[in-house]
Amino acid sequence: MKKFIAGLVAGLILATSSFVFAASPIKLIVNGQEIHPDVPPQIIDGRTLVPARALAEALGAQVTWDGVNNAVVVTNAIAVESNTTSTLKNDIIKENIEGGVSMDDLISADSLIHDYNVFMSVGEKVTLRNGDVEIIFPHPYSHNKTVEINTDLGTITLVVEKGRFYFYKSELQHIGIIN
Repeated sequence: MKKFIAGLVAGLILATSSFVFAASPIKLIVNGQEIHPDVPPQIIDGRTLVPARALAEALGAQVTWDGVNNAVVVTNAIAVESNTTSTLKNDIIKENIEGGVSMDDLISADSLIHDYNVFMSVGEKVTLRNGDVEIIFPHPYSHNKTVEINTDLGTITLVVEKGRFYFYKSELQHIGIIN
């Protein structure tokens, strides 16, 4: 009888316990480089959550805590105040001063998407599309780089600074991506 009760108890414990299987860790890859945050990415209720600091800093942004407003504040590292000039713009001015390139000619990928309604897809390849005009080129996988891209429609310059993409507006106008 004791063996029966012991078996019954053991069976109940096994039947009511839940098994936990360790899943493969979720990788955080930013611009082709794996990032190892202090808190790993997680899937909760079908959504993938990643630590804001690790992701933002990997993209070159600064992250601070505003305790007064109980807020995480992410600031684009290339953002400029109205009376200052960013390092990126200074470098491009120095690089292109003889070519007569104006800073007004530099346009961010964000501006292409929001101001010009250009479709942009970034993966192994980068796609820019506006209407019937499309260019596709390999991702440069760099945080700081200037790349000349030859397309069937003409050559464009891609400036990558801290993982963010910038283009010359005049070149995009010339190939028909923007008006």
